[in-house]
Amino acid sequence: QVDELYLEHHDAHTGFFGMLEASEDPAVFAALFDAAESWLKDQGMRTVLGPFSLGINQEIGCLVEGFDSPPYLMMGHARPYYGEAIETQGFAKAEDVLAYVLRQDMFALPENIQKLLKRLSGKMKLRQVDRKNMASELEILRDIFNDAWANNWGFVPFTREEFTAAGKELFTITPPDFTWIAETDGEPAAFEGSEIDYFQKQADGSYHAYAATVSFFRDTRTRKRLHVFDNPITGKRNEVKANSISVKAHYIYSVDGARRSDDKRTLSESPDLMELTKWTESGEHVWLNMNRPYPEGAPMGEDQTMRGSLKELHNPDQPKVYTTANPTYVAPWLSWMDMKGHPGHTVWAGPARKLDSVRQYPRELLDFMESNYPEKLTAKPA
Repeated sequence: QVDELYLEHHDAHTGFFGMLEASEDPAVFAALFDAAESWLKDQGMRTVLGPFSLGINQEIGCLVEGFDSPPYLMMGHARPYYGEAIETQGFAKAEDVLAYVLRQDMFALPENIQKLLKRLSGKMKLRQVDRKNMASELEILRDIFNDAWANNWGFVPFTREEFTAAGKELFTITPPDFTWIAETDGEPAAFEGSEIDYFQKQADGSYHAYAATVSFFRDTRTRKRLHVFDNPITGKRNEVKANSISVKAHYIYSVDGARRSDDKRTLSESPDLMELTKWTESGEHVWLNMNRPYPEGAPMGEDQTMRGSLKELHNPDQPKVYTTANPTYVAPWLSWMDMKGHPGHTVWAGPARKLDSVRQYPRELLDFMESNYPEKLTAKPA
């Protein structure tokens, strides 16, 4: 099938297969996939992804482990031979999909959440979904889901009609006290920003990489840039400051390794890039995943996935590969939050797209940076 919403948010030439049922006969699988691929090709698709039955927000994936457990609602439970049969048709894994089993007694509120609710009793309220007002409640849940899932692999936002249908189905099998909504008198914050990288080729074939980064914060409801923030944890009003990363060191990359310029190790002694990253080819795309402590040695992490074109990557005349990225990392509280003594951390997640120039920035962002952070519009060393 062709999912128009997927095409709007991701690659414009990827189609899906799903609802797969076949006997353990290679000829049957070959005939089914030949028909599906031929149809998708006629629709202008060049890559096939699946199984999706019918979309990313429904039943997805092919079971390859866990056949000793019974089938679950809304979860695929293919027979053991399906995985190998699909790979025989030329397909390879695009993403791992994991499922977890939770006991009913594990749904009690964790102690830290109970303490937080007690501390914020005047600002935060936890309530059950009001099933008598299903339409409005489902719209609240849809907004939360689409915002929380926006950076997940293959994400496609639920339409109102889809979420209403899915919600009504789920409400028939979930107990009334299963779904809760947390409400606060404050507004959640989103961030936007700029990261400019400058790579300088050296005589030995390595590259010195310099970066200029700055992030700003917006109210997710009004989309207005935040200047003050009513902190629901401390009860204080904080002045919101842009998050600007300025370091004297830069990075050095080569086929022999990668290191910071203030790292005294030679490139041959530093971690190899292939050990730090995981490369996956799928159809016409290459996926690069990096998972590391951030900063090095800290009990916090960064996970980033980048996607690019295999054709561009293997073209010797192509000076750059245009990529999209989906970084997520855990970091300490920002200084302006004044969270001294409070356990916890910040979680950053946001999609990014590689551009040729800052002149391709949204006009509002470019005007703001030119007026307030002109030094962040270039990463070229002085």
